[in-house]
Amino acid sequence: MAAHRVLLLGGNGKVARLLTPMLLQRSWEVASIIRSPDQVAELQQIGAQTNHKGKLDVLVRSIEDVKSEAQAKTLIDEVKPDYVVWSAGAAGKGAPERTEAIDRDAACHFIRASVATPSITKFILISFNSCRYEKMSWVTEEHWQEYLKTTRNPLNRYYEAKIVADKVLWEEGKKRKDFAAVSLRPGILTMEPVGGVALGKYPRVAGTTSRPSLAFRPGYPRYAALLGSHPTFHNFRRFGRVRMRLLLIAQDRVAALEQQLDQIDEQEDRQLFLGCMRRDKNVERQQVLSDLKAALAEYDDMLEKCRTVVSLPASRGRDVQNLRKWVDGTACLDRQESSYLEHENDLINPVKSLEKSTAYTESFVEECIFWLETLMHKSLLSCHSCYGSAFGPDDYFDEDTKFIGAYSGNYAVRRGISHDPIVLHPSEGI
Repeated sequence: MAAHRVLLLGGNGKVARLLTPMLLQRSWEVASIIRSPDQVAELQQIGAQTNHKGKLDVLVRSIEDVKSEAQAKTLIDEVKPDYVVWSAGAAGKGAPERTEAIDRDAACHFIRASVATPSITKFILISFNSCRYEKMSWVTEEHWQEYLKTTRNPLNRYYEAKIVADKVLWEEGKKRKDFAAVSLRPGILTMEPVGGVALGKYPRVAGTTSRPSLAFRPGYPRYAALLGSHPTFHNFRRFGRVRMRLLLIAQDRVAALEQQLDQIDEQEDRQLFLGCMRRDKNVERQQVLSDLKAALAEYDDMLEKCRTVVSLPASRGRDVQNLRKWVDGTACLDRQESSYLEHENDLINPVKSLEKSTAYTESFVEECIFWLETLMHKSLLSCHSCYGSAFGPDDYFDEDTKFIGAYSGNYAVRRGISHDPIVLHPSEGI
């Protein structure tokens, strides 16, 4: 894979801090833009702690002071990136003018300047899940009004700034066929472990999204992060059948050598050799004993390991079901390589099981949640693309635009429920 140079705007943000080492590990070059010289040493330390062949440049610049497309173009020309990631923002904090200057005006300037730069082929905007002019057709009016009341209205100035940037990204992205404009619209960001993502039209807007889920790339990086986020996801094959098969082979090898030793002893014509090991000159017997020692050690080792594995508790059906739904929903793993989850009777969890009362309560609550989710929307985990609107009526987007609603977060109730709406244009993704 060719190395890319990424302009990371807002490099000191939590999402950017998670993303930076991942890009460096891919041997990419990262130009991280921050506003304070006090942040330089800490960011450089993040780069130094990463085992990589990439290059990290930390530049101190004030994005808030970018007042025109020309000024944005000056920074782009200085860095010379081919990808741009917008992770900057006032997040509604400080004076209203600051939110408008950064989240709206500066973002729009960098979007336009990036589209006007032929060498830049991708712009990723970390946006806001409320960036819509109108209710989506698949969301109920009751839920939409509740969401406006509890989430968007309190952040209305932030919304007004982000919606403008999203629309500019959509409009500018259509100007070039070789340009991928990506609006990543998570819910309220948390530092919870990465969770599952399911694709499709999701009937709710509110939710939380872990910052790590925005950083780990689809595939094994994201799947491994999910497994590491909670012990209930630590489900692996016991391989009971093949383990017994290999144990039987090892046992038979010891038995065959034992039989061979008995035959040698029976045919021995010198009683002295049988009565004194120090004077035993039978080379064949010595070789069999040596082979027997190695075979028996291997057998004992396999037997002990088998005892450990066999005694591990079986995976709970609900935990396996959660993983299977995540894999089916994200489609980020090869089907053949994720098929191990289909061997439910052969799956184990090496982590100490939960107390019975806790496990029962958790299972009951999860069952209620899944029942309600199924009742509300049968296609929760369907993996498909659909044409829809991010800003208004369903026909607002043209046919080159794809909307993907993503349900993100661990399915278990202890991690909560969230989702990540994502807008891609053209159909190329991150």
